[in-house]
Amino acid sequence: MDYREDLDDLDGRLRALAGRAAEGRSPARTRQLVWVAGELARYAAHRTPPPALADLLGAEVGLQYLELAAAGALRARGGAARASTAASNRTRRACLLLLAQAAGLPEPDLDRLPLPPLASRISAASTRQAGAELATESLRGRQLPIWVRHTLVVELIADTGMRVGELAALEVGDVDLTAKTVTYIPRPPAARNPQAPRTVALSPAALRAVRAWLPVRTRLTELTPRTSALLVSVHGNHDGEGLRRPPGLPLQPRGLARAHRRAVATLNARRATAELVPGTLGLLRPADQRPPGTEP
Repeated sequence: MDYREDLDDLDGRLRALAGRAAEGRSPARTRQLVWVAGELARYAAHRTPPPALADLLGAEVGLQYLELAAAGALRARGGAARASTAASNRTRRACLLLLAQAAGLPEPDLDRLPLPPLASRISAASTRQAGAELATESLRGRQLPIWVRHTLVVELIADTGMRVGELAALEVGDVDLTAKTVTYIPRPPAARNPQAPRTVALSPAALRAVRAWLPVRTRLTELTPRTSALLVSVHGNHDGEGLRRPPGLPLQPRGLARAHRRAVATLNARRATAELVPGTLGLLRPADQRPPGTEP
C-alpha cells in the first residue's frame, strides 16, 4: 500500500477499535474514544511512514501524541493552536489506555508525563451567584434569548450538579412545574451500565429561570415544532453542506459548551468580584454538592 492507503487503513482500524472500546460504556465515553481515535489518526498523518497501530498505542509514540495534543496541535478545525484543559488531557490518557486494552496490547506506561491536575470547582454559592448575575444580564434592555437560556443552564447545574451531556439530553417533559422538580438520567463517563433516572427538587431561582425560558423556547421552535429538547439553539446556522438550519434545534453538548464560554466572557468582563466564572461548564458543578452515588 502507498502512504495514503496506509493512513486510510490506520484511520479505519482506529475507528473500529474505538467502537470496540466503547462497548458497554456511556455515551460520553463513547464520544471521547471517537475523539481520541481521530486525534491519533491526525498525529499519524504527520509521520512518514505512519506508525503501526501497536506503536501508536505504545508508550513512546503515545507520550508524543499526548504532548502534541495537549498543546492543541491536533485539533480537527483550523486556526491557532490553543492548549487543552487538564480535564481534556486526562480524558486523552484514559482513552489511550482503553484503546490499547481493546486492541489486546499491553497497557502503555505513561507515567513519564505527569498527570495534569484538575482545576478546582467553585462552591454552590458561587454557582448560584453566577446564575443571579446571568438573570440580571438577561433583563438588560430587551430580553435576549441566549441570556435567558444560559441563566437556566447555570441554575440547573447549581441545583443538580448535571454534566453538559445530561443538560443537553433534557426534554421539556422532564421539568414538572407542578411538582417543582426536574428528572434526568445521570451519564457519568466511566459508567458501564445505564443509570437510574434521578429527580431533583428545583429551587425558586431555577423555577423562575424555567418559566422565563419556556415562552422564549416556544417562539424559537415555531419552525421546529417537533423538537422536544429543553435547550435549543437561539440562532439559525448552516450545516456542513451549507444548508440553512433554523433556530429551535436541540443544542448539542459541544454547542452548549461554546455558548457558555461566550456568555461568561461577557459576564466576567463586568464582574466586580475577584472570582471569575469558570469558562468550563463542568467547573460550575458545585464542589460541595455532588449527586449521591456518582463520581466527579
